Amino acid sequence: MKYYYDNGTEDYCGPFDLEQLRKEPIKRNTLVWKEGMDNKMEASSMEELKDLFGLGSSKLTQASLTKNDVEQKYEREENIDKNKRYNPNDDPELSIEQILFSHKGRLRRSKYAAFHIPLNCIAMMIGKSMNFMDETSSGLIFCLLLLLFLVYMDVMVCVKRLNDMNWPALLVLVLLFTGFFNAFFPGLQYLGLFIALPMLFLDGTKGENKNGPDPKMREARS
Repeated sequence: MKYYYDNGTEDYCGPFDLEQLRKEPIKRNTLVWKEGMDNKMEASSMEELKDLFGLGSSKLTQASLTKNDVEQKYEREENIDKNKRYNPNDDPELSIEQILFSHKGRLRRSKYAAFHIPLNCIAMMIGKSMNFMDETSSGLIFCLLLLLFLVYMDVMVCVKRLNDMNWPALLVLVLLFTGFFNAFFPGLQYLGLFIALPMLFLDGTKGENKNGPDPKMREARS
């Protein structure tokens, strides 16, 4: 497509392609025209030139762009898409508060083990120490409350691990039952192992599920 403009004399300037025309010293009221036009029009009224005068983005079609412009356009779009997919800051990492006090979201195996194992070790030590306390002591009440607080946090951790595996979150009740009543019903721990071991060793579902995005961002990195 060839463009021309009126330089205020009897002669006209051109022909130019669009990029060449945009570099010419044209003003808002400069009369311009292109092949196929019957009449001249002011440069500020031509859609391809509006952005030169702060009148909004020009609605250039791909056909009117130079080859270099097209390549740069696709390169920018590709980089934006690539950065969106690979930016590690976009990983759906949960904060410590979300991990310990919320049932929403998903937790990968490594994060689950990093919280679940220490919480259980601390709870076991507190439980052992309670055996040596007087039943009426304030220390026993404090340890009991602390133990319940630890159990609550561990339940939140377990729920998010089950979410990652796309398993029912209510299975955490089975873990609680087998943990609390194992002393009264020997063998219950084996029932809990059918849930506890997969939580430690099985990978979560790949990609987003009903509980949120993949914490490993495997689809984005594939």
